[in-house]
Amino acid sequence: MLWGNVASSLSGAQTMLAAARPDRAAAGGRIIGGLLDQGVLHGTGDLHGVRPGFVRRSCCLFYRLPSAGVCGDCVLDRAPSPAPRGSMGPQTPGGPR
Repeated sequence: MLWGNVASSLSGAQTMLAAARPDRAAAGGRIIGGLLDQGVLHGTGDLHGVRPGFVRRSCCLFYRLPSAGVCGDCVLDRAPSPAPRGSMGPQTPGGPR
């Protein structure tokens, strides 16, 4: 989960760079793409040229917060249904994107 959060933050930084400095967006994208292909960040998510620009391969568990939904780069297409009391997990998990 930690490295997925790092990768998501890098993608967010790229989004902000592209908005603030469109002339530097391509160079920033190459740098971020290169970082996401290295070491512990390799395989943490997929960069795309369309929104969302980054999709995680792991869950950050944001959906577990009350009324939170899913994060902006979630691997799930919707938040899982809450588990009944005393059960071992969600009953209807969200499907992968």
